Amino acid sequence: MRNVRRAWPVILVAVVTLAAACTTSPGGTTTTSSTTTTSTTTTTAPPADADGDGFNTLSDCNDADDTVYPGAPDPAGDGIDQNCDGIDGEETDAIFVNSTTGADTATCGTSSEPCASITQGQSRASSDALGNVYVAGGNYAKFSVVGGLEVRGGYGQNWQRGVLATGNSVASVQASFDASTSGPVAILANSIVDPTTVADLSVTGAAAAAGQAS
Repeated sequence: MRNVRRAWPVILVAVVTLAAACTTSPGGTTTTSSTTTTSTTTTTAPPADADGDGFNTLSDCNDADDTVYPGAPDPAGDGIDQNCDGIDGEETDAIFVNSTTGADTATCGTSSEPCASITQGQSRASSDALGNVYVAGGNYAKFSVVGGLEVRGGYGQNWQRGVLATGNSVASVQASFDASTSGPVAILANSIVDPTTVADLSVTGAAAAAGQAS
């Protein structure tokens, strides 16, 4: 009986070892999975340059006209935005004046913060070495022309011209007495030697008093 009791532990170990060696997955099957990755390359044609001016449809504001492209010469007054800056003329070379919404300050002159008078607009253009003063519709006091500048009216309240202009686009200069001429003056151009332009302004005169120049 003693020999039988000693053999039991050996038999149990053998059974446990056999059970561990025979463990299989449920169902007795083995499953293998794999993943396949697919890469797709798409080629997009570059934007077209229909007018051949070197600027495609993404940057050219009129790709049907080879004289219109960013950086093109853009003389004001022709109603065309040749350089694609949003206005007729060169915004970066101009001081903006609007008697209705502007204010004559030391820093006025942008399209969003215009000066109020043509006189201050010319002063700001000269101090900043800019060539143009663009004037929106409104009433303006007399002014003396500064040589070398272009003062041009005809801009609407949105700084567009012609059919694109909104609000008043008639810039009217009101004459008043000027001591240097002993009479009413609206625009005074004296001793101008540099090429200078004053355009698209409406001048409203004033009756001269007795003995005054008219």
